[in-house]
Amino acid sequence: MARTPQRAELIKEAIQLREFGWTQQRIADDLNVPRRTITRWLVNNGHVTPDNLGHNTIVAKKRKASSATSITLFPCRYEQITEKEIPPESIDLILTDPPYLVSSADISRNNQNDLRRDFGEWDKTSQKDYENSVALWAYLMASQLKPGGSLYLFMARRLLNLWLTNLGQCGLSDNGLLIWHRNNPAPQIRQTRWCPAFDMILFFSKGSPKTFRWLGQNEMHNVISGGICAGTERGWSHPTQKPRWLLRKLLRVSSRQSDTILDPFAGSGSAAFASFELPSSRHIILIEPEPKYIGLIQSTAKEEFGCKVTLKDS
Repeated sequence: MARTPQRAELIKEAIQLREFGWTQQRIADDLNVPRRTITRWLVNNGHVTPDNLGHNTIVAKKRKASSATSITLFPCRYEQITEKEIPPESIDLILTDPPYLVSSADISRNNQNDLRRDFGEWDKTSQKDYENSVALWAYLMASQLKPGGSLYLFMARRLLNLWLTNLGQCGLSDNGLLIWHRNNPAPQIRQTRWCPAFDMILFFSKGSPKTFRWLGQNEMHNVISGGICAGTERGWSHPTQKPRWLLRKLLRVSSRQSDTILDPFAGSGSAAFASFELPSSRHIILIEPEPKYIGLIQSTAKEEFGCKVTLKDS
């Protein structure tokens, strides 16, 4: 069978994942390709090793691959970044979860504890100030993206039109809406309304996307189903944390080796740490003003990935 560019890309990724320490079955599941096909690709390219790699070997391979990915962190607000620090048209992909303007005073409830709606200081501002900020943020994103660069932006429903309008006015192309279906949402204890079980993700680009890796028909639905953060990953204690598995999928589709990725609202650094679980390196730029999350990013990078975060003054 002729090797198409798409097939060649899959073979290359299968080899990279194998060198990264993944089993053949895990590669097959991730690439949505039969395991026997993965085995044939690896045999033909001389990359078959036993599947029962010891844990220490896998960890060593992971840390070696992770060390090639760099993290630069600016401890400031996004609008404080200068063109010297992030030059125009220097970013391949922006992957971010900006403030939603949903924090409010606690809600009193009869015969129950108050319902807390505090998502952090960054989310407490007036509607007018927020609208002005969105206009500035959209301008910065559009100017910093390279031609062909992509943007994935998590968004609340009531702010959808505001962001769509500003991103469009800045010249970015609307590539559609993705829905993340959270298949383990918080339950509705009182059973008076539907369980909120989805988030929206805007997908924009600067012209036609230069990178868009097709993962297979069944993997490219614009409804992506999977769970919220749980276990040790949830232990990072950020109120709007997004799971690595989801961010990793977006990174796989819209970025390649050596690309520069920007998250201007970094929070706990999930976008950076999702990239460490890819087989090839990227340069990650994070922007986060909150000291407690800056410390969290640094400690996670060191303890989980053996990586040092480069802190930049702004």
